[in-house]
Amino acid sequence: ASNPAMIASILAIGTGLVNLIFLLSMFGFGGEMTNLVKLALNLGQKGAVQSAYTTYASKLATTAPGVVYILSIIGMAGKGLEVGDVAILIRLVNVLATMATVVMIYLYGRKYVGDRQSTIYAAMYALLPITLLMGGLDHTFTALLVALLVGAMILLVEKKYLLTYLVFALAIVLDVRAMALAPLALTYMGYRYYKDDSDSHACSKMLLR
Repeated sequence: ASNPAMIASILAIGTGLVNLIFLLSMFGFGGEMTNLVKLALNLGQKGAVQSAYTTYASKLATTAPGVVYILSIIGMAGKGLEVGDVAILIRLVNVLATMATVVMIYLYGRKYVGDRQSTIYAAMYALLPITLLMGGLDHTFTALLVALLVGAMILLVEKKYLLTYLVFALAIVLDVRAMALAPLALTYMGYRYYKDDSDSHACSKMLLR
């Protein structure tokens, strides 16, 4: 019998290695990353987001609140580190998010299509060019946004609505584009409510017969 924990671990480690190597070799230490590192360190050293807006007003004007908070945390954690080391910390956010997405695809998929197919689907996602490129987009944490949205949709399907709202709210704070999925989520919730209500009435009629 297959060991789900072992398969998930192998998928996660493989995904992490491939993504980290790709990101550091293709997007690692250019001028844009240097500016992003300086912004993160400034946010961390100031200890308050508001004070950094004076220096980086044009940069932060188009930055989502969630990104600012993540950069602030990285800046505080990266005090005393070299620019290259802080750049790796920034890249690790997307790498870890992609690993989480791959594991979610595998674990959720195996419930419906089995170990073999879910492993293939998870591995295919990990190796998609767009998956590798998402982590290299400047000034964003797109891979983290995808992980949050995938998690929110899985929770929605599993009828864990409170957690769905929480994860979806985090996704919106990270990137307002997450609102694009709101109509789909609301439509699905309406469908599930209607279906569950219909099933409940049908069950009640059968019991009354």
